[in-house]
Amino acid sequence: MKKLVCVATTALLLAASGAMAQQETSHAAQALSHADMAQEHAAMGHAPVALQHAQVSLQHAQMAQEENANGHMAEAMNHLNQAISHAEMGHAPVTDTHMQQAISHMRMATPEQ
Repeated sequence: MKKLVCVATTALLLAASGAMAQQETSHAAQALSHADMAQEHAAMGHAPVALQHAQVSLQHAQMAQEENANGHMAEAMNHLNQAISHAEMGHAPVTDTHMQQAISHMRMATPEQ
């Protein structure tokens, strides 16, 4: 019984530390991560999945911009909006192009990422 309690406690601690690490990840890093996933899916022709990741990326990019205004992040958000518009129409190749541009600007906005 003690072993089961120890295993359960360890599992809870690992889950909690993982959640804290996720919270510590910056909005800019989260925006870039979701942008990468959106671009990968757009390149595979998966516009609906690219759309979901692009929308989440835009939300994080907006929060990152509020925390630290940057011209490159603003341009990234412009490309994210274009990518979202094209993904909604099912235009995966155009979505891919805009996601590549968004990622490029995000990397320029956050060189430490």
